[in-house]
Amino acid sequence: MEAYTLDLEPFNGSHTAARISERLEKKIEEYGLDDKTIRKYVTSDNGSNMLAALEQPSEERRMDEEIAEILRKSKSWEHLRCFDHTAQLAINDTKKEIGANNVIDKVSKLVKRYHKSITAYENFKKFQKEHNLPDHDLIQRVKTRWNSDFLMLQRATEQKLAIVSECCQAEEDHLTSNEWKLAEGFVEVLRPIADHTNDMGSENSPTSSMILPTIFEIEHDLTEFIRRAPKGTGIQFARKLLSNAQERFHYYYGNDTYKTAMLLDPRYRNVLEDQNWMVSGESLLIEKAEESYMQKQKNTI
Repeated sequence: MEAYTLDLEPFNGSHTAARISERLEKKIEEYGLDDKTIRKYVTSDNGSNMLAALEQPSEERRMDEEIAEILRKSKSWEHLRCFDHTAQLAINDTKKEIGANNVIDKVSKLVKRYHKSITAYENFKKFQKEHNLPDHDLIQRVKTRWNSDFLMLQRATEQKLAIVSECCQAEEDHLTSNEWKLAEGFVEVLRPIADHTNDMGSENSPTSSMILPTIFEIEHDLTEFIRRAPKGTGIQFARKLLSNAQERFHYYYGNDTYKTAMLLDPRYRNVLEDQNWMVSGESLLIEKAEESYMQKQKNTI
């Protein structure tokens, strides 16, 4: 698969749903893609203005006559929500609900100290050798990327002995025993999500078919973690995250595009071993084939 950038231009003024929808339609016309037989997909984040601009007008959105009129008259694309952003929203919701940001912020301050102070960094490396830890540097998070929180906490918990030893020697504050346990729990909970979403940002291969299988794996792993994990090792975080993920991921279960993509991908043929999926999947593919055939018939008349 190859990707090309056709255009990039500033979008001055307010980013209202009506303006976004209208601008996109003009671009589609400009490139001669306004033929209804050409399938077009638009991916965006989950911002309320983007959802209102790009999706079919719901009952609520029909209240905004300007948006609804634009969509009814000229909408010629299908909107797909960015999966990484959806996962990030579920994780952010969970962090706020259980107060995880306090621990994450505290670890971030520790990492910042080692990045700013040569003395602290050198002593950290000294204790790293004494404790026979991997020769790794600490990782600072990027607030807009949930997986950077995971990578930062994962590396910090790996280097826990060196951090504690250096902070004690320098008489600097660090995490309490309970906070270290929470950090370790967060890592255990987020690890499967990080593992399953590594390929979702690929620009070299299509990822639509991977969405539903990835969701199945995430929900299964979180459920198993809750069932098997010892008490106090991130179970509360896992429960909240599972609930928030199911709420956020509900959109994908109801979207035929993702179902069709998955059913046509040979990597996921085992899904059809499930009797329910086999029946519903067969019906969906037949329905899509009939729609495509009818559209071609109209175009030849």
